[in-house]
Amino acid sequence: MSRDNQRYPVGRGNMLSILSDLKALDFGRPSCGIHWSAISRVIRELETLIDRVSPRHQGHGRRTADLAHRLGLALGLSCDELRDLTLAALLHDIGLLTLPPDLVKEHRELSPQEFARYQNHPRAGAELLEPISFLKRPALWIAHHHERWDGCGYPYGLRGEFIPLGSRILAVADTFDVYRSHSLSPSASSTATASALLQIVAGAQLDPGLVERFLQIVSTLTLADPTCSESH
Repeated sequence: MSRDNQRYPVGRGNMLSILSDLKALDFGRPSCGIHWSAISRVIRELETLIDRVSPRHQGHGRRTADLAHRLGLALGLSCDELRDLTLAALLHDIGLLTLPPDLVKEHRELSPQEFARYQNHPRAGAELLEPISFLKRPALWIAHHHERWDGCGYPYGLRGEFIPLGSRILAVADTFDVYRSHSLSPSASSTATASALLQIVAGAQLDPGLVERFLQIVSTLTLADPTCSESH
């Protein structure tokens, strides 16, 4: 097996081909509609590949992007920052494509070595995207989206406001969607349960100020079934 095959065991050919297409579009920050439309099509291909590798999380990237966008908008992020936040959310699980299939699809206890490899997936995902100039900031936010407010996260163990704001926003949206979509019956009650769980981990796993603001937003929304929601 080649070194590339060992590094990218899941969907290697498709992933590297799609990343090559993105690099071919890398001639500055997307501005004109035609350029952005072409990039969006390629991003959707990566979304599909991520969903295929982790079918139990189908649509998770798009739902996370919608939630992160709403929180970023409420916090007054600029248009460029909101676009980068959406890209980061859509692709935040791309590092899963670098893992062996059994680490992604199987529900089992991982060995210490396997868990250490799993914990590296945010960094691995960032390394895939960082060479593309318009994905440098999304790559940074992806690299740190599993850090924790208390410093006990991974892969770098950053704490509090040392974690980039985009990563902290992404972590809130990601965690909420995981809580909600893992419910047996996605509904208003599962949204309430996810909100309660978010409050429990605020100040330990997640930025408490962002959780408070996010829950204010969620309380005003009628969120769609997780299988049907759309991203901005």
